[in-house]
Formats: sequence, structure tokens, C-alpha cells
Amino acid sequence: MKKIVSVDMARGVAVLMVLVGHSGLLFTSRPLPPFWQWVWYKAWVNGGYGVSLFFVISGFLITGLIAQGPGGLFRPDLRSFYARRAGRILPLLFLFCAMGLALEFLAPLPAETRQTFFAGSQTSAHPLFWFSIATFWFNWLRVFSHQPIDFFWGILWSLSVEEQFYFFYPLALRALGSKRNLVLFLGAFVVLGPISQAAAYALGLNHLTLHYNSFNGFSLIALGGLLYLARE
Repeated sequence: MKKIVSVDMARGVAVLMVLVGHSGLLFTSRPLPPFWQWVWYKAWVNGGYGVSLFFVISGFLITGLIAQGPGGLFRPDLRSFYARRAGRILPLLFLFCAMGLALEFLAPLPAETRQTFFAGSQTSAHPLFWFSIATFWFNWLRVFSHQPIDFFWGILWSLSVEEQFYFFYPLALRALGSKRNLVLFLGAFVVLGPISQAAAYALGLNHLTLHYNSFNGFSLIALGGLLYLARE
């Protein structure tokens, strides 16, 4: 897919927001002038929106890549699509997991500060943990466990949401067959995200359910797909 300057700029902004969101707390206690301390704090507390922007960009790009394939938007080559996704994701995922294990063995956190899914056990020691990573439902494990985990592993939730959407997206495109149907399909997912959050809030579920449930991410990815269709 041909590079689009505005998309690259948005991606750069998203990267900066995520970096500040994860590191901003380290600098809030430094002796900055009051105005810059206020600016840095605001950037830090809103850093999570960088992930939301990444989801939108992802939906825009994946729709464009499929549309520009040999079969067009509604006849994607499934074998080629899934092979490309596996080749893009799996090597980096294996490297990431190897780095995580190395950190746990070489520089383990003290027991009193360790935060894991499973009380009394290391995160990497539980088979359900690895199964959730291998099958890309890590975000739901994080939701249903009701517990935070070490930062290094925690970032895998957004990858799981994306790969869940990408699993059924080309299959849905084949079934939909027209832009009108696709617009209705993506529009339904855009609405489904806020509905899932409202339902979780009404039921009194924990904040992890509000933030990490797949439908919340699906709505943003679908919004990116709609933006691509609007651009075309």
C-alpha cells in the first residue's frame, strides 16, 4: 500500500502519546516549571488515547491493503492474508516472549511488588497465560482475572484485540460482497464499542472490562475502515 503522509503523521503522534503515557509518571516529580509540569501531566494522563489512535490507523491500513490486493476488497486471498499476518506478527511475538522470560529469570521483581494474574505464582508459570498469548485472547484473560500484571506482559492486550478482528474481517468481507453492506457492518461495530462499555458500567463490572474488552477496540478498528471507504 502506498504511503500516506497524514497516516504516518498520525502514527507518529500515537507513538509519542503511548511513550509519554508509559513514562510520564517518572517525570512528574521532577522540578519542572509549573506550566510545563501541567503540560507533562496532561500528556501523561491522556497517553492511553495513543492506543485508540493506533486501532483507528490499523483499521484504515488493513482495509486499504485488502482493497488493493488482486481480488479486491470483497474477494481477499485468505491464504495470502493470513500468511502475511503470521509472518508479520509471530517472529516479533516469539522475540517479545523470549525477552519477557529473560527479564523474569535475570531480573525478577521482589515478591511484594510482583503483580500477576494468578496469586502465589509467577505469570509465566501458568499454562493458561501462554495459551491466551498463543490464541490471542490475552485481553479477555486480563479482564476475567480481575488483577493487573507486570507492565512488560500487559501490553499484549492490544495485539490480541487486533488479531481477533483480523481473523474474521476477510471472511466477513467475502460474505458482505458490497460497500453498502460493509458500511452497515462497520457502523454496527462502531456503535457496539460504546454499548459494551455502557453495559459493563451499568452492571458494575471492573474498569478492566470497560477498557480491555474486545468490542471497545473493534469499534475503533471499524472506524478506521470507514475512514478508508470515505477517503476512496
